[in-house]
This record gives sequence, structure tokens and C-alpha cells, in this order.
Amino acid sequence: MEQTGWFECSNELLNRFHRNVRWSMKGNFISIPTDCPQRDERLGWTGDAYTFGPTANYLYDTAGFWQGWHRDIWSEMQRNGTMIPPSFVPIVPNYDYSIPAAIWGDVAVAGPWNIYQAFGDPGMLEVQFHQSQAWIDTGIRRNEVGLWNRITFQYGDWLDPKSPPDSPGNATTATHLVADAYLIHNTKLLANMASILGRHVLAGRYHDERARLTREFQAAWMINGDMANRTQTAYALALHFGLYTYNKDRTAAAKTLRGIIVENDYLVGTGFAGTSSLGFALRGINATDDFYRMLLQTRVPSWLYQVIQNATTTWERWDSLLPDGSVNPGEMTSFNHYSFGSVANWIHQVIGGIAPAKPGWKAVTVSPLPGWNITNAKTRFLSPYGEVSTEWWFENNQVEAAAHRNGFHLIVQIPPNTRANVTMPNGGRTMEIGSGYYEFHDPKYLSP
Repeated sequence: MEQTGWFECSNELLNRFHRNVRWSMKGNFISIPTDCPQRDERLGWTGDAYTFGPTANYLYDTAGFWQGWHRDIWSEMQRNGTMIPPSFVPIVPNYDYSIPAAIWGDVAVAGPWNIYQAFGDPGMLEVQFHQSQAWIDTGIRRNEVGLWNRITFQYGDWLDPKSPPDSPGNATTATHLVADAYLIHNTKLLANMASILGRHVLAGRYHDERARLTREFQAAWMINGDMANRTQTAYALALHFGLYTYNKDRTAAAKTLRGIIVENDYLVGTGFAGTSSLGFALRGINATDDFYRMLLQTRVPSWLYQVIQNATTTWERWDSLLPDGSVNPGEMTSFNHYSFGSVANWIHQVIGGIAPAKPGWKAVTVSPLPGWNITNAKTRFLSPYGEVSTEWWFENNQVEAAAHRNGFHLIVQIPPNTRANVTMPNGGRTMEIGSGYYEFHDPKYLSP
């Protein structure tokens, strides 16, 4: 696969982490997206691919890779008419994990959606739509109100930091709370897909179903807006997936999530299910600085803890290597596992400041949000239309002759046949630009 994404910034530990994310992807994306290349699994686990998909689509041209693998998913789903994506694809003879489970099964919806966002190919979306619809309509085992049946097995917030070493699925957030949140989110994605493909009646049905399931979720998992579990994952999913109806409840939830993070001393409290949503949930409530503090932590559990332990790839557990230098004795202790590297999607969009505003990068959002002690960053992406790049930095010149350059600087490059909306940080206005090279300067915005 061709490399398509780059990132670097003033924080060398974060740069090393980003390189580790890339190396874990390179070590696992060989024919199928294996979860780890070095132990007896080496299988195409679907939950890992779900969480990491957007990051993978930025780092490399994954279009053909995913197209082949999703063809395999659809083939496995049709065996015996179950319409259940196995937990890993392809299956291993005499070791069939065709059990209906959220996130792992939801890759049949989120995978095609992420591919379409990255590459903008409606033909590919049309081909993959059948597996998405089959999973939502047939594969999921539901209770009487349409949420997940409570007797089903769920991986839940797999490997959250407080899960016991010998029980990686015993997380602090209820497994079916996680499953129901993802069900609602993926129903919304399926409605969006149907609309794009011109199936407007079907899209309306799924939008209505999403609204109804949201009400059922609130009845099952909220009391006066408070989540049943007071965890980072529960609140991050509810905020990021839009599961609050009233602004007052959303505002209270935002305050609660920030409080949970402070109480945890800005350490990570999420597993596979919550990690990819946490940063975006905090951005959505104007708490980006909180996530910067979490991202740049070096104590366990954190992303940079692995780096100061001299990791060269990302780990399966937050503490695969314990602070005393010994290997975690529990299950699921891999030193090359890309799932928690899903945070790189936030890094590219928030620190780097670029994201697709329309499928296939036909339009681009440029909105860097500097924070904490990061004073400059460079990001570039080879889109289907050409290179999109940003570079930003602060200047604080003491020499009077150079004082006019003090403040925040941003350089943006947009390829032909593409437009971008550029939003300057620090409450700056949004400007629409066409292809070309642009320089922006805010002399009033000084380094944080």
C-alpha cells in the first residue's frame, strides 16, 4: 500500500508514538488486518479493524485492501444464512467465532462508511451496502424493544485499564450499554448510506429507528441524564454518538465527563470501545485541552507510557510492560497491536488540523487546535485530488524588528478541484478557499 499520511510536531514523544502507530499497522496489514503478528492468533479480528479504520485510511491507501477483506466478510456472513460477521475474518476451520457481538460485528457497517468517507467511491459503497443492511436487520440479536438481547455475549469496552489481567472483558462499563450505544450509532450510519445511494424511503426508516432506539437507550441506561456507569467510556460514547435529547442533559454530561477525567488525574480510562471516541467527545464539548493533557501523559495508563518504555509499536494492553519492567502476566499481552493507535485519527484532525469535509476529500476541513506544550505541527495527506497539507507554529520574537511576526502562523496547501473551509483557532473566523497555497497569521494568538 502507498503511504498517504504524515504527521510531526514539536513533541518528540508524540512523534515517536505516531511512528509506533505506523509500524503496528505495517506489521499487521498483510493480506488481512491481523490484530497482532507475533503470537498464535494472527487473525483478522473485526473489532480492531473497526476502531482503527479511519487512522489506517489516513496513513495508507487502503481502498483495495479493505475492498478485498469486506468481500470476505460478506462471504462469511452468508454462510448458513446467519448474516453475522465472525469476530475474525476469514474464519479458521474448526474454530468458528460467528457470534453476534457489537463493534466486532458492526465493522460490516462502519467499515464501508469509513471507506466511503476516505475515498468517495459510491460504487464500492453500493457493493458493501448489502452486508451493512444484513447485519443491522438480521444478524443482531435484539430484545423486545430492539436493543441488544441481554443474554448475548459482548466484548464490551475490551481491555479497559481496570479490567483484571485474567479477564480482559470485565470492564467498568456495562457491556450491553456499550453494545446499545454502538447499535444506535451504526443505525445512523446505515441511514446515511441509504440516503447517499438514493434509497430515501429506507433511509427515513433507519433514521426513525435510530431516534426510537435512542429513547429506549435513555430509558435503559440513563436516570435524569446520568449514565448508569460513571465512566469515561459511558459518557464519551453518549456524547460522541449524540445520545442526549436535551441540551441541559448534554451540558450536565459534559461536566460529568470532565470531572471523571480530573478525578483520574488525566489518565486514560477507556478500552477498545471508548478510546476512539473519547478525544472527539471532548472536542465536541470544547474540552480539547483536557484531552491534550491525557494524550501527553507519560504515566500508565497512557499512550506515551509505552514510548518511555522504549516501545517501537503500539501495545494491546495499556500496561503490557509493567512499570517495574516485567511483562504483564495476564491474557492479551501483545506488544504489537494497533487498536489503541486509533487516537491518531484525533491527532491528524485536531493537532494536524485536516479532515475530509466531503467524501473522498472533495472538500476539506482545516481547523487546527493547538494545545498544552505543542508549539508547531506539520501534517500532509495525499488525497485522491492531490496533496493536502498544513503547517502551523507560534512565534514570540523578542527583537523589535521581528515582533510583527509574533503570534500564530498557518500555511495551508489545497490541491486542484478541491475546496476547503479554514478555521483559525482562538475563536477565529472560517474562510472558504479554493486550490492553492495560503498563509494565515493571527498576531493576537500567542503560544499556550
